[in-house]
Amino acid sequence: MSKQVNVNFHQTFKPECQYISSLLDIADDSTWRSVKDISGITGIPQGISSGKVEPHISYAEYMGLVKSERREKRIKLSRTNLGKIIYMEDPGFQEMLTKTLLHAMILRQENGAGMWSDIFENIFPKYRNEIKKDLLILELNQLYDNKVTTKNIAPFFGSYNEFFSELGILTIQDDVVSCNSLSYDKEFIYMYATVLWKYWEEYYPEQDEISSIQFAELGFGKAFGWDVKVEYEVMEHLADRGLIRMNRQLMPYTILKLTTEDELINNLYSELC
Repeated sequence: MSKQVNVNFHQTFKPECQYISSLLDIADDSTWRSVKDISGITGIPQGISSGKVEPHISYAEYMGLVKSERREKRIKLSRTNLGKIIYMEDPGFQEMLTKTLLHAMILRQENGAGMWSDIFENIFPKYRNEIKKDLLILELNQLYDNKVTTKNIAPFFGSYNEFFSELGILTIQDDVVSCNSLSYDKEFIYMYATVLWKYWEEYYPEQDEISSIQFAELGFGKAFGWDVKVEYEVMEHLADRGLIRMNRQLMPYTILKLTTEDELINNLYSELC
């Protein structure tokens, strides 16, 4: 059974930093604008029948920065709580913390970009984080009923050549696509916890405590290219900071949240030197 995912939401356009930043800037939760108006204010190119405005709104939503409402061919954008903090602290997305966070957010299985999520969460682990381009497309077509082409997967590769290039999490050499493990950074502790809470929210929104088996379903470490050992070590760091409690006396062990998502988001940049 194929997945119902819009593999063409990007209309073949890769995400561009300045355009997403411009959308975050005008997301005032009050003004209704046409696509043409948004293009005029932000400078995002837009033609009569197609352009980059709608794809970049989708990117901004998948990254968890904004929410959109549509009414009579007009759009109202509002910042999420996460978007508000990023707009205040790093509106131009200059910090590595911000880029890493937006990468992890776009991989969310429910609210992120489906193709991005499946590549990192399902396909890379299946091939030990290294796969040829043509095989990657073949795997995606098994998921998406043969809807993936070299043209509509190009924005995925483009996003890691430009928007997320500093992360170094994805490299392409001689048609081989590799997922690289990101180093743990203690200054990112609240970012890691925020991502964990966001992933947790999609699977177990009513639970403050989950088992290690349930935790494995979240795919938390896969977003950063970590193996199970590194993922566990990061969880221990979160526990040491009092953000979670790991009850290892139980089998399987359990993980309990000790703080709220709002507190994590408010502290997102607090550890940066």
